[in-house]
Amino acid sequence: MEPLNRIAQARKDAGLTATKLAEMLNVDVTTISNWESGRRQLTLERLIRMADILGVSVAYLLGLNEQAPYLAPVEKSMLPVLHRMPVWTKSYGWSLVNAIEGTLVFADKNSVFYDAIQEPVYLIPPSFALSMRGIGTPLGLDDFSVKDKVWVEPITTDNVLAAELRGWYRPRDRRLVENEYGNRFYFDTYGAKWLAYKRCLNNANDKQLSIEELEKLLEQTHCDFEIIEHSEPIIQTRDAAKYFDTTKAAPVFVMKTEYGLVALIVSANRGRLDFRKLGHSMGFTVFKMADKDQAETATGYLIGAIPLIGHNLPCLFDSTLLDFDYIYGGTGDELHTLKILPADVIRLNEVIHQF
Repeated sequence: MEPLNRIAQARKDAGLTATKLAEMLNVDVTTISNWESGRRQLTLERLIRMADILGVSVAYLLGLNEQAPYLAPVEKSMLPVLHRMPVWTKSYGWSLVNAIEGTLVFADKNSVFYDAIQEPVYLIPPSFALSMRGIGTPLGLDDFSVKDKVWVEPITTDNVLAAELRGWYRPRDRRLVENEYGNRFYFDTYGAKWLAYKRCLNNANDKQLSIEELEKLLEQTHCDFEIIEHSEPIIQTRDAAKYFDTTKAAPVFVMKTEYGLVALIVSANRGRLDFRKLGHSMGFTVFKMADKDQAETATGYLIGAIPLIGHNLPCLFDSTLLDFDYIYGGTGDELHTLKILPADVIRLNEVIHQF
């Protein structure tokens, strides 16, 4: 892997936007783009500083070794919900979690029980595979029974079922927690069938871009764009028609998959979507709209205002949008619409598939 690719990948694995990394290094976002594309080279001082921020070695960024790009500590009490996920410890190296036996399994087939691990355990939180997971120490029943909502992680070896059930739940009658779809977990099965957390990985509420920040980002990355202001939110197609060509609209949906959450940027011309059929065509077993709390936690934006740029999720992009000179979509602010080249949307997102 070339160093320029290592920089971009390490940044994404660390959960940082190019804008945030630029702020931390006190440079323009265009400089980050130039480093990642290979158009400019880093000074040694900046290279060392970047490696420190991203949690990698200088040798890794230079392509001299295959060090894992980022390691995040994980509470051992969370291991039951990480079945078959790779974890790392200093004494044992890499292993896979076996939640059935309560062990870590190594490449030579040997294993060790969780309780025998007396040191920190780490995992790699890739931007796609672990886009939403509970983090921190699991709550005790007395800790969360009075809270507005908790993040629930099912304890199961069925990854598809876990993807279906994990998410934000609200306590009910001090007997159970329930999500907006009616899925329930009962207090008397806590610790055996589920765990609850205060927070989840990739909580993006502090990553929102203001209209001014979005405009600055688009200018610095040399996008062809216009931000259209309107006096009231766009609720229906006839509202949008006052401001732009609605045949070129590109709404953003937050979708739940067995691997985590993704942003779906799709042409409004497709009409009513069969999400299950569309998901299967791209190889997903689970593919449905995320619930309101999940979508807003992951992106930092309200449902209905998810932006084309800055939603912080891996992206599925409708290739029919490339037929248009410009497309129109959200900015994160319900009183503004973004007009932009479709190629620029691809360039500024982590597009993992075009369909």
